[in-house]
Amino acid sequence: MLFARLDLSDTQKEQLKALHEKARTDAKTYAEQLKPIRESLHAAIESKTFDETAVRALIAKETQIMTELQVIRTRTENAAYNLLTAEQKTKLTELREHHGPPRDGQRPLFR
Repeated sequence: MLFARLDLSDTQKEQLKALHEKARTDAKTYAEQLKPIRESLHAAIESKTFDETAVRALIAKETQIMTELQVIRTRTENAAYNLLTAEQKTKLTELREHHGPPRDGQRPLFR
């Protein structure tokens, strides 16, 4: 977490913690909705017959949920970024450049 290297004030740390707690709470319902979908997709794999319509519907639901989770994650990261001072933002940019861009599937570096 690059934020740990930005010399955050105690207030910023508290605000960041609150942002992450809210994101966790907001994401919980969506994460819980994923479990039965993924179980159903697994059952479709093991089924004797393949119901493409049902699988497509499950994948569409999964995609909607994953989109909501990404929106929550991005909203939280935006709010966290905007807690930073101009100097901290500059330092974060330098740290990101040093580490390179995130690889596929990786979260952004300041998390």
